[in-house]
Order: sequence, then C-alpha cells, then structure tokens
Amino acid sequence: MDLPFGSFEKLRVRCPQPAWQIYVRVTVPARQVSKGAPSGPSTGSSAPSTVAAVADVKASAAPEKRQVLVANMPLYKGQFLNESHVRLAEVESKGLNGQILESVTQVMHAELIRDVRPDAPLRSQDIRPTLLVKRGQMVLISVGQAQGFQISARVEAMQDGRFGDQIKLKNKESGRILTGQVKGPNLVEGL
Repeated sequence: MDLPFGSFEKLRVRCPQPAWQIYVRVTVPARQVSKGAPSGPSTGSSAPSTVAAVADVKASAAPEKRQVLVANMPLYKGQFLNESHVRLAEVESKGLNGQILESVTQVMHAELIRDVRPDAPLRSQDIRPTLLVKRGQMVLISVGQAQGFQISARVEAMQDGRFGDQIKLKNKESGRILTGQVKGPNLVEGL
C-alpha cells in the first residue's frame, strides 16, 4: 500500500504477482483513531495498520494554508478591478482548484467575467484584461525611454486592445501605420 498522489484521502493497493492495483478512498473519523493504537481487525501484530497510520498522520497534520487574493466585498460581472476590491488572506489550500491569484498586480487592468462573493479566493478564470483602447479612438503613443529621449504623438487606434495587446495604429497626419503595445487607458507604447 502507498500514497501515490501525496494525499491522505487516496490509497493505492497493489500486488506484483498476479499484477493488479486498485485505488481506495480512505475516510477515518478522527474520534475513532487513537495514536499508536491498531485500527480494524487484529492481525496479531502490535503495529498499527497502514490505513490507521495514514489516518494518524492526517489527524495530526495541521491544515496547509496559503496566502491568496480574496474579494473585499461582493464583486460583479463586468466590474473593473483595482486594489481596493481585494486583499491578501491566508486560507486553507484544500479545496482550492484552478489558478488562484496571489498578487494585487494580477487584478490591475482586469475586469470580472463572473460574480465573486466576499472573502472568496479570486481565480484567473474569474478575470480578463480590460478593454483599454477602442477602435477609432485617439490614443497617446510614446516611443523611447522616460528618463532619456521620448517622443509622444496622438494616433488613431485601428483595433481594440486590452492591456499588453499589440495593436495597429494610424498617424492621421502622415497616414503611416504603426504598431504599439497597450499600456493603459488610451495609452500605447510604440514598438
């Protein structure tokens, strides 16, 4: 018998000859398990069975906690997020499925695609980048470094863009087509 998945809930029982294996879900109420005492029918040995040993470890192990991003308040589909909507909290990692968000920067320039109740962990599936540039809008494009030489100009967006997207832009004065990366609301960095 062994624990191939690192979880105390699933036990693998196997035999080399003839070759077979089965997986068993194990649930042992904590009140029935006493440390060092055998569990189940007596086998003539004073050592506890593997199932009891697994239950002993499970009963004595403290729940594993993880620091994740949770909602401060009820959040609704379509809402644009900022740091006031979320906070970091320690929650039990058991039952956390999906890609759980762990940093406030992960929700910047994001909007919700489903409702989230207060104190619920936020997952990457709950958000998407916000549409920051709309086709036909005039946006500010900057080329160069902020500390050194930088050129900025107003250009027309040829397509919609979310944070980090590369979009086509048109300089109305020269007619030249440019490419830029969306960095904020109506703000693009030239490539």
